[in-house]
Amino acid sequence: MRTSFLCPSLPLLASLLLAASASGSVSADIVPRQAPTPTTAPGPTLTSAIPPAPTGRGECTLHGDHWDCAGDATVGHDEEDHHAEHEDEHEGHAGHVDEEGHDHDHEAEAEAESSSIEGEDSHAGHSDDHAGHAHGPSAQYGCGLAPLQNYDLGLHVAAIFILLASSSTGTFLPILLQRRTSKSSPEAAAAAAAGGSGDVDGLQAEGFLSKLFFVCRHFGTGIILSTAFIHLLSHAVLYFANECVGELEFESTAPAIAMASIWLVFVVDFFLLKSVRARALAASSSSSSSDVFEDGGMTRTSSLDVDESKGGDGGRGAGAALAATSPAAAESQARGDAAAAKVQRVDLWMLEAGIIFHSILIGVTLGAATGSGWIALLIAITFHQLFEGIALGSRIALLPRSSTSLPTKMIMAAAYALTTPTGIAIGLGVRRHFNSNSKPTLIAMGTLHAISAGILIYTALVELISVDFIHNRRMLNSSNARSISAVLAVTAGAAAMSVLGKWA
Repeated sequence: MRTSFLCPSLPLLASLLLAASASGSVSADIVPRQAPTPTTAPGPTLTSAIPPAPTGRGECTLHGDHWDCAGDATVGHDEEDHHAEHEDEHEGHAGHVDEEGHDHDHEAEAEAESSSIEGEDSHAGHSDDHAGHAHGPSAQYGCGLAPLQNYDLGLHVAAIFILLASSSTGTFLPILLQRRTSKSSPEAAAAAAAGGSGDVDGLQAEGFLSKLFFVCRHFGTGIILSTAFIHLLSHAVLYFANECVGELEFESTAPAIAMASIWLVFVVDFFLLKSVRARALAASSSSSSSDVFEDGGMTRTSSLDVDESKGGDGGRGAGAALAATSPAAAESQARGDAAAAKVQRVDLWMLEAGIIFHSILIGVTLGAATGSGWIALLIAITFHQLFEGIALGSRIALLPRSSTSLPTKMIMAAAYALTTPTGIAIGLGVRRHFNSNSKPTLIAMGTLHAISAGILIYTALVELISVDFIHNRRMLNSSNARSISAVLAVTAGAAAMSVLGKWA
């Protein structure tokens, strides 16, 4: 009976257990799940894997193992927008003209900027084109020693003989021309022997050779004046302004050295020749053979006021006539002539010293330099030395024959003719070690150029232009045609030498 009761109950009991199990599962499913909080999440692994929230990037949200911040998207969009906006402005303003009429051609500006940079580079390497006139450090080697490129040894050796021929032609030609003039101009010689009146220097009393020598003489004065300013002083300024020298404490170094050179030449010229000039003035006061310009208490003897056709002896005719009547006057005149000749020689030595310094520097630079502008520089220096030779030779020819023999004049001319070829030979020898951009070289070249400039400035203005024009009685009493011819010759010489300054 009990067994029969339990048997039917087993299926019922099983049904109840299944129902209870199902009811528990449902109740478990409907219990809400708590979202995990990073700060409260247990376990060391999760804390070490997630970095701390960044700061300064706006509101940040954790996605897995990294943070997404609102500021990141903003910055990215801003950069893209700014870049796109800049491109739009660049395209929109290419060739755009605003209301004020300013053309905003950015492509043209970019090209101009690029060409400006290229121009700076070419200027930095301008020492190659100017073959030694270093205006700045090389674009490739800076202030260091640049290797020789395309150095034509044969052409540099040929330059020695080219410059020797050019310098010799310029300096010997006026001397030979003056000797031939004195032989082929009997009218001028007779006039000089008669007393050397103002008409002796007139163009109508001279032959063709005498006129040519007259033009060469004053043409050379203009050459010396231009050489001092255009070829010497300006280059001295450029040498000291070179970046490889560095910043100077005194910016006007080159003009200051030139001024000191002028002062030194003046002091030496004045005190060394003071007594000599006094003797010449004393002799001229008792004779009319020397041209003296008097203005108040100032008296100056024109040591170069001579007759070109007589090689500096043209004014001695009156002295010879005076000697026939008075032995004492003849002796005084002889002392005066000797003193004037000595003054003239010393002045000429100073002139030649300034020119020789300059010529040696030209030769060294030409011998050590190379580059695309070397041929043009050689041509320019060839004419440069020719013109300078004419200027110096004309003054050597005016030395009186009584005090300076022809061999002495030839030696003086040869000294000038050999300086530039000698400088080229020196440049050939040091070409592998000569750095035109080194600081010592630039300072030395700048100093020597400034000193030479001062010597030539003093000589050109005081000893040549002043003596030939301002204190020259013959020039003051000459015809307008002759005076204008002399001034035009000076101007032509200065202009010719200034044009050559573009290349040399």
